[in-house]
Amino acid sequence: MQDKGFLRVALLSPTLKPADVSYNLEQAERKILAAAEEKAGLIVLPELCLTGVTIGDLFRQNQLYQAQLEAARKLVELTASIPSALVFGFYVRHRQRLYNCAGLAKGGHLFGVVPQAAPAAEGLERWFDPAPTGSESAPGTTNAPTGVDQLCIDGLRAPFGDLLFQDDENEVSLSLRIGQDLFLPAAAEASGLLTLCPAAFKQLVGSPAFRRNQCLAFSQTAVTACCIASAGAEESTGRAVYSGHCLVAERGRLIAETEPLTAGSTIAYGDIDVSGLLYERMTSSLFRDASALAAKRGQTNGRATVTLSPLYMLPHSALLKRTFPTRPFVPDNESERRSNCREAFAIQVHGLMGRLARTGSKKIVIGVSGGLDSTLALLVAAAALKLTGRPADDLMAVTMPGFGTTDHTRQNALTLMRLLETDCREISIEASVTQHFKDIGHDINDHNFVYENAQARERTQILMDLANRENGLQIGTGDLSENALGWSTYNGDHMAMFNVNAGNPKTFIQAQLQWLIDGGLQEALPGLAFSLNDEELTQTLTSILETPVSPELLPPDLDGQIQQKTEDKIGPYILHDFFIYHTLRDGWSPTRMLRVAAQAFGGEFSSREILHWLTDFYRRFITQQFKRNCSPDHARIGTVDLSPRDGFIMPGDIAPTLWLNELNALAELLEGSQSL
Repeated sequence: MQDKGFLRVALLSPTLKPADVSYNLEQAERKILAAAEEKAGLIVLPELCLTGVTIGDLFRQNQLYQAQLEAARKLVELTASIPSALVFGFYVRHRQRLYNCAGLAKGGHLFGVVPQAAPAAEGLERWFDPAPTGSESAPGTTNAPTGVDQLCIDGLRAPFGDLLFQDDENEVSLSLRIGQDLFLPAAAEASGLLTLCPAAFKQLVGSPAFRRNQCLAFSQTAVTACCIASAGAEESTGRAVYSGHCLVAERGRLIAETEPLTAGSTIAYGDIDVSGLLYERMTSSLFRDASALAAKRGQTNGRATVTLSPLYMLPHSALLKRTFPTRPFVPDNESERRSNCREAFAIQVHGLMGRLARTGSKKIVIGVSGGLDSTLALLVAAAALKLTGRPADDLMAVTMPGFGTTDHTRQNALTLMRLLETDCREISIEASVTQHFKDIGHDINDHNFVYENAQARERTQILMDLANRENGLQIGTGDLSENALGWSTYNGDHMAMFNVNAGNPKTFIQAQLQWLIDGGLQEALPGLAFSLNDEELTQTLTSILETPVSPELLPPDLDGQIQQKTEDKIGPYILHDFFIYHTLRDGWSPTRMLRVAAQAFGGEFSSREILHWLTDFYRRFITQQFKRNCSPDHARIGTVDLSPRDGFIMPGDIAPTLWLNELNALAELLEGSQSL
C-alpha cells in the first residue's frame, strides 16, 4: 500500500460576538489563514460560527440570515487562496424550512452542505428542522448526486443532504456531523475515514471527560479520526457556558486537545495518520462486517458521495505537531500502565491454568536463566499454582549453566527458585555439549553459531525430557520481540509445549517486572504471599531488571561479567518494539517509520542509527518468519501478536528485497545529506 502520509487537521474556536456577523467573519478568516500557514490540509470551524448558536429567535430574521449567507460565501471564496479545505457551521433556508448545517469548501468551491439530523438533542428544535429524509428530498439536478437536493445560497450551488466527500487520489473520505449528531447510534456505521464535527457543546461539570471518552470510543468503533471544533465561552451565557473544547481522536487514541473554557481563540492541530487508518480498515474484520451489515440493513440508502479534489497532505519534510510515544506498548500514564501490567499478567496466568487443566499435567517444567523472560515466566507459573491450590514444588525450575553463564545471573536464578519454593534443579550443560562437539567434529574454540545453538538445543532437550519423565508441561519463555527478530535457536529456545511470554514485547516485560517490584506481587495474588520473602524477591527482581539482556552463550569477560549483550548485536529493544508496533498495528512503510522514529527519538538516536537498526529489523522480521510458522501455542495479550494461527500470517520464504531497496534509497539520501 502506498504511504499516504499525514493530513493535518486544524480545529478552530475563534472569538465570537453573538449576531455580529462581520466581526465573526473577520475572526474566522484570521484564524483560517493562520492555520493554512501551519500546513493544515483541513480546517474545521464550530457550529453556527458566523452568528453564534445562542441568538434564539434572531435565526428567523431575514436581515441576519442574508448577512450570514454573504459571510458564508466569503469563507468559500477565501479557500481559493489557500490549499486547505474548510468545514464550517452555518444555517440555510431550504423549502420553507431552516436547517442547522455544515458546509465543505475547497479551492473557492462549495462541495456540499450537510444538515443536522437531530437539532432537538441540543435544544435547537424551536428554530431548526431535522435533516429531511430520502422521501422528503426532491430529485437532484444533473450536477448533484442522484437523489440528493441541490440548494443555492448567495449564488453558490451545492448538493444538500447526507453526503460523503471522497478524495480518491489520497483514498480519504470525509463525513460531517453537527454537534450531538456525532453520537447518534448510526453515526459510527456511516463514518468516513475522517469524521469532522462542528459543534457547540455546553460546559457542564464532568462534561469534558465524558465528551473525550465518547470521542475516543467513537473513533475506535468507527475506525476513524474524530475531529471536534466547539464554540467557546463568548457565546451568550444566558442559559449555559460553552466550552470551546476542540479535540482529535484517532482509533481510540487522543491526538490533540484544547483546554475547555480558555479565554480568547483556541486551536488544536491533529496530524492524522491516513495510512494507519486505511490499514486498519482493511485489516479489521469487525469493521468490514459492520459496514456490510449496515449496507444490508439499508442504513447507507440515500447517502450520496461527492467527489472531492485532492486534499493537501502534510509535506514529508514537515515536523509533526503530533507526538508518538517511544514505547508504544507501555502507557505513559502510571495508572494505565499498572492496569495493563496487572491484566497482562492475569491473562498469562489464566492461560497457563487452562492449559494445565486440559493436559492433566502433573508438573510445570521451566528453564530459569536469571534473565528477564524466564523470570517473568517463572512468576507466572508460580502464581498459576497458587491460584489452583497446588503445591509450589509442582513447579520444576531448572537452571542450566553453560559456557557463558555468569555467577551473577546464576545466583539470581537460584534465589528466585528458592524463594518460590520450587522443585529446584541445577544441571550443567558443559560436559554434554563438549561431548556433542566431539561427536560432530566441532572445535570448541570456534565460537560460531554451532557453539551457541548447541547450548540452546541441549537446554531445550533437557527440559522436554524432564517434562516427559514427570508427566509435566514444559513452558517456553521467549517474548514477542525475540520472535519478531528471530532471536532464538530453531528447535532450541524457539520451541516449547506452551509459551506464556510470546504475546509480550520486551519493553512491556520490563514494565511488568517493574510493576511487580512496585507492589504488583500483592496485586497479582491478593491475600496470598507470593514467596517465602517478598522483600528479598523484589530485591532480586530489581537486580535482574538492571542486568544487561544476554543469552549468555559466549564466555564472560576476564572479570566474569557478561560479554555477549543482545542489544549490541541486534539493536536496542526500544527501537525494535517501536518498529514492531507500527509495522503490525499501523502498516507503516520503511520511509514513514524512519521519519517518525527520527522525530520521536530526538536526541537519543541519530537518523543513521535508526536506519541501521531499521534495516536489520526488516531483514530479520521477514526472513525469520519460518520460525514463527511453527511456534508453540500461547495466550494472546494485546492487539499486536505474531501467532501464525491468528496473529500474523506470511510464508516462511518471502524475500525482503522490496523493503531493503527502499531502505537503501533512504541511506543514499542520508549519505548525500538530503532531507528525508
